[in-house]
Amino acid sequence: MGRSSWYGAFAAISRAPAYFYYAPMILTSAAAADAMRQQPEISRTIALLPEVDVAVVAIGAWAPGTSTVYDALTPSERHRLAAAGVVAEISGILVDDEGHPLQPPFARRMLCPTADQLAQVPHVVALAYGAERAGAVAAALRTGLLHSVVVDKALAERLTEEAPPPLPQ
Repeated sequence: MGRSSWYGAFAAISRAPAYFYYAPMILTSAAAADAMRQQPEISRTIALLPEVDVAVVAIGAWAPGTSTVYDALTPSERHRLAAAGVVAEISGILVDDEGHPLQPPFARRMLCPTADQLAQVPHVVALAYGAERAGAVAAALRTGLLHSVVVDKALAERLTEEAPPPLPQ
């Protein structure tokens, strides 16, 4: 099943329309990202963010192969962000170990919701897998942005060993 038919099937099952667009999460410049935001399908979808009831996001660790953002940046950008305390990303939102969302210098190059926009969503479901993401998931839990987390067995076992704090109320 192709991507567009998958979205269509999901929309039919949920009895709600599906809105999506194909674009990179990080563009080469802020001007390129601004131009993409002007595209009708992208501007329409972004305009619908305040109406989102449930968001499904991914948690990545700040390491190769575990974060889309990490893998898309240059080595110098990765190093600077690690030095600034980045340990995780939640669908493009960079997070430090204490759970504080950080505003990276390249934020204007990104096509993803901000931490403030995600905070307005009534229910945010996060997905993560692999024991190597335990620290990232613990930091993501500290943000207060997440309401539910779905993990695999290896990650669940590592998280219970490290005992992260409970989700904020």
